Amino acid sequence: MPSRRIITVDRSMLAANMYRLLFAPLHCTVARAHALDELLTGFKELRGADLIVINSNVLGGKAERFIAMMQNDERLARTPKIVLVGEAEIEKGLGAELAAVSQCECFAKPFHPDEFMTRIRKILSA
Repeated sequence: MPSRRIITVDRSMLAANMYRLLFAPLHCTVARAHALDELLTGFKELRGADLIVINSNVLGGKAERFIAMMQNDERLARTPKIVLVGEAEIEKGLGAELAAVSQCECFAKPFHPDEFMTRIRKILSA
């Protein structure tokens, strides 16, 4: 069975290390992007992904560009995405904006690693 591929999009090196540790038991390939533009590059280099985990810190407070990227690329649109969002962002309407994106769900931060990994495993097993 081919290795699962996960792309993380986050500005933080600390978060990148956290993802690497959390995803290690899954025996998957983890690629990191620092920005949305790098997401497209990583996606093409891996020839797709099984999951994209995006920290809202890369959206710059505006989801429009992210939504357009996801809608303009059929393969990205079909790929499951989790966007990590803070409670204040949800209250400002980011969750509603992201609901328009195919295969995208919000996951509240801060989060407990066990809850996060339960969700990741469920997505990857679908």
